[in-house]
Amino acid sequence: MFQNFNVGVKGVVVKNNKVLLLKRKSSYKNNYFWDLPGGRINNKGTIIPTLIREIKEELGVTPKKIGKIINVGIDTDYSMYAKNTFLIILFYLIEVPHLNFKLSKEHELVRWTGKKDINKLPKDIFLPIHTKEIIQNL
Repeated sequence: MFQNFNVGVKGVVVKNNKVLLLKRKSSYKNNYFWDLPGGRINNKGTIIPTLIREIKEELGVTPKKIGKIINVGIDTDYSMYAKNTFLIILFYLIEVPHLNFKLSKEHELVRWTGKKDINKLPKDIFLPIHTKEIIQNL
């Protein structure tokens, strides 16, 4: 039973009907974990400044524009990080000034993925369900 929750934000960068994904250096359930840039809001943090901070940290660029929320999700797997806790995630459409990214130490690769790519991904790639929904609804 979940007694607590955290709030996270993710930035959705779209180019040519494909979404930018980042590969984490660590695996998740023995799979390569690909996800959108973003992170959890700290205790005294607020939504938009957290999103800007996370994009800067993970991509090395400051968002040029933060658009509307395009999805909201709940991650119950988050309890493996914090006991009895789930994560509410807000997904924002964002624009970046350029595509020359300087990845953070926690990521190692960038991938652009579209609707047609979802079923062609190798079996050892783990994509969170909300990330799949966003790509499939492009």
